[in-house]
Amino acid sequence: MGQIVFVLLIWILIEVYSLTGIRRVMEPGKVRTWIFRIALFGALLFLVGFLVSMGSSSEDAPPRGHPIRSPLIGLGMSFMVLKTVFCMFLAVNDLILAPFRIARLFNRDSAEDGPASSRSRRYFLGRVGLGLAGLQLPAFIHGVTKGKYLFKVHRVQLASADLPEAFNGFTIAQISDIHSGSFDNKNAIQGGLERIVEEKPDMILFTGDLVNAVSDEIVPYIDMFRNTLRAPYGKYSSLGNHDYPTYGGWDTDEEGEADHQKLRGYHADMDLELLANRGVRIEKDGDSIFLAGVENWGLHFTKAGDLNEALKDARPDDFTVLMSHDPSHWEAQILDHPQTIHLTLSGHTHGAQMGVEVPGIRWSPSQFFYKQWAGLYRKGKQALYVNRGFGFIGFPGRVGIWPEITLIELIKECQERGQPVLVG
Repeated sequence: MGQIVFVLLIWILIEVYSLTGIRRVMEPGKVRTWIFRIALFGALLFLVGFLVSMGSSSEDAPPRGHPIRSPLIGLGMSFMVLKTVFCMFLAVNDLILAPFRIARLFNRDSAEDGPASSRSRRYFLGRVGLGLAGLQLPAFIHGVTKGKYLFKVHRVQLASADLPEAFNGFTIAQISDIHSGSFDNKNAIQGGLERIVEEKPDMILFTGDLVNAVSDEIVPYIDMFRNTLRAPYGKYSSLGNHDYPTYGGWDTDEEGEADHQKLRGYHADMDLELLANRGVRIEKDGDSIFLAGVENWGLHFTKAGDLNEALKDARPDDFTVLMSHDPSHWEAQILDHPQTIHLTLSGHTHGAQMGVEVPGIRWSPSQFFYKQWAGLYRKGKQALYVNRGFGFIGFPGRVGIWPEITLIELIKECQERGQPVLVG
């Protein structure tokens, strides 16, 4: 209840400040009237979407994606994000003027707005913020309605002298962060799974976060995943932070643990072999590589991963692939482990589900929280790939950071060429 009140208070503050700001930076007239109407419409969308989302869940039915709820709350959240951008520009001017306004409390003869240039600066900053917000609105509408299912295949080559010859050209498809409780379009999910199969990967790996909060969120999609995904060398999975009882709001620890065990069983129902702190040997034409998976280990989330246990059957000369959901694990433990882990596959960040990725520009709010937030990273013979996520959570959309299917091709590199070459 406290979280709901907090969200509503923040929403009210943003709405009041932004509407007041529009009045301050726009002259009276038809343009200002229409901007007011659009802003109020966005506020109404958020409120209705919020109320519908609250009413669509009960103790007997865990919250799931809903064809009416998701677009409403998504569009409402989009307006709130854009209004926040506008408010940030207004705040710059208000912070500059704060000393003058404080002084005026003690001296009524002080100028209300400080220097004479403050009015023109307020207009300039406010209109720049308003313009930026308006320009981004179509992108957010697209992200909520289409972008969240705009699956993109990222192709990466990993070359290593340690790779066995038989695995030269071996392909791994990685998906992460399914978050099935957010889905509201089965046909779109089916299309995403078919994109994976079209790539004809040798092996499929899923790196955690099957659900948002409770295990039954995946039930409507189990048959779809089991019957669609195919790979000759197997389908394997690991656990993410949302796969634990943390988010379910259980009355007792026993209820939460029972649901967690149910979720582990659903991996098998989906024909995914769960690697929870254990490894397996993948054999091909007399050669082998070692594949391991750890339970979630993150600097700020569940630390259930046991790297030593997962790698106990690995040989020192194995080419090793590790599934570890949270990329913060890479620098914290993986890089310095005695076993050389050639490729770590992670997810978790979603690339914040919004950002810019165009030639020459790569930015997302994720980079303020994670040093490795999306794509390929390397250090010596070791590489990390952070998947941008198959699904979505929180904000029901994606803007500029699209849902990802990763296809990694392993390449045998000659010893004479030195360090591994990474291309992607």
